Amino acid sequence: MANIKRSLHKFYLSWYPKELKKDLHSRNIFNRIILVGILIRFIFMPFTAHNDFLSEHVRVFQIAEGINFYPSFFQFVAHYIDAIFMKIFLPFIPNAAEVFVPLESGSTTIEIANYMNFVGTDYIFRTLFMLKIPYLIVELITLFLLIHLLKNRQNILQVTKFLMINPVTIYAVYIFGRYEIYVFLLLMLSLYFAVKRNNYYLCGIFLGLSIVGRAYTIFLLPIFLMLLPRKIKNRIILLVFSAIPIAAVYIFSRIYSITKSMKVLSGESQFIRFLFDYSLIALGGFKIQLFTFSYVLFLVLIFYLTFKNKVNNIGSTYLIFGQSKFYTVSFFSLLFFLIFYLTTPSAAQWFNWFIPFAAIVIARKPKYLPLFYIFIGSWFLFWLFNSDIGVFTPYLFGPIDGKYFHQIAENFKLHLLAIKFGDYIEIESFINLFRTLYSAIIIWIMAVMGKDLRKELGKL
Repeated sequence: MANIKRSLHKFYLSWYPKELKKDLHSRNIFNRIILVGILIRFIFMPFTAHNDFLSEHVRVFQIAEGINFYPSFFQFVAHYIDAIFMKIFLPFIPNAAEVFVPLESGSTTIEIANYMNFVGTDYIFRTLFMLKIPYLIVELITLFLLIHLLKNRQNILQVTKFLMINPVTIYAVYIFGRYEIYVFLLLMLSLYFAVKRNNYYLCGIFLGLSIVGRAYTIFLLPIFLMLLPRKIKNRIILLVFSAIPIAAVYIFSRIYSITKSMKVLSGESQFIRFLFDYSLIALGGFKIQLFTFSYVLFLVLIFYLTFKNKVNNIGSTYLIFGQSKFYTVSFFSLLFFLIFYLTTPSAAQWFNWFIPFAAIVIARKPKYLPLFYIFIGSWFLFWLFNSDIGVFTPYLFGPIDGKYFHQIAENFKLHLLAIKFGDYIEIESFINLFRTLYSAIIIWIMAVMGKDLRKELGKL
C-alpha cells in the first residue's frame, strides 16, 4: 500500500513544472487551489444539468451502443470523447437504455417533459456525477499542460486561481453540463506542440480536431496560421494538417451515409445563425453583417502587423510581446472572442470560450484580472434578466426535484417580467441596459488591450 501511495505521489509530482518543484510553499498553495476547485465542482456535479446535457448524451449513448456513429460534423470529436467514457460507465448506469432515448420523432433535442422524466429516474445523481467526471479529468490535464507553457511561479498560481475558481467555467461545464473543456485541451495541445516542440504537424492535427469538436475554433485557424509559424513552409504544414481531421470526418460522413440510413443528430445551426444576427444598414439599404465585417478587419490588422514586422526584418508578429508567441496567440485569440461577444447575441454557456486565453493574458498582466471579473459580473446581470426559463435560473437544479425547481424557475421569470419602476422602466429596458453595460465593458477591455499593443509596437 505504501509503495502504491509513493508511486501515485511521484506520478502527481511528475506533472509539476520545475518552478513548483523547487518551492514547497508555492506547491502547497497550488495544491490548495486545486483542491478547493475540485470540491466546488463536486458540489454541483451530481445535482445540476440543462436539457442540452441530456440531448448530448442521448447522441453519445447512440455512438457507444453502435446505433448511430455520426452525431454531427462540428461536434464529432467531443461526442466521441464522451462516448469512450460512457462506454466505461455504462455498467454503473443500469437504466441507461431507458434514460438516453430520443423522442418518438427520432429527434435528440430534448424537451422539458423528457428532461423531467430524466431527472426523476433512479440513479440520477450517480449518472450525472459519473458523466461529468471526464470534464474534470480533462480540465485538470488542460490546466497542467497550460502551466507548463508559462514561465514563472507567480504566473502559474495566477492562472490556476482563475481557471479553478472562476464562476463561468463552473456554470458552463459543471452546472449547465457542456463539454467545452475537451476543445480547450485540443487547443492547448496545438499550442504546446507549436511553442514547445516546434512541431507544426501535430499542432495542425490538434487544431483540426478542435474544429470538428466545436465550430467556433475554425475562426482561430487564421490567427494560429499567421502568428505561430515563422516560415511559409510551416504555415503550409499547419494548414494542410489541420485540414486532415476535417476531411476525415467529412469522408466518414459520406461513406456512412451511403452504407447506412443516416440521420445527423445535432449541428451548429444556432451558432451559425447567431453569427449573422447583428447587422448595420449602409447607404442604399445595403446590410453589413457586423461580425463578418469586424472579423475581416481583425484579420487585416494581424496580417498588417505580421507584414510590417517582416519588412522591418524583425521576423514575425510574435516578437511583439517579448518573443512569446504563446502569449501573442493567446492575446489575439482573446481579442477575437471579445469581438465575437460584442457583435453576436451569443449564448450564456458560450461565455466560457474565452476563459483559457483570458487566464494566460492575466498571468502575464495581472491588471486584467479585475477587468475580467467586472466583465463576468456584467455577463451575470445580463443573463439573469435575459435568460429563458432553463438557461440561467433554478431550473438547472432540476435533478434535486424537477417539478419543484421548474415551478421556482417559472415564478422567478414571472417576477422578473413584472419588474417596473414607475410607468416607464420595464424588464426590456433592464435587458437593454445590461446588454449595453456588457458591450461597454468589452469595448473598455479591448481599448486597454489596444493600448498595450501600441506600447509593445513602440518598443520594436
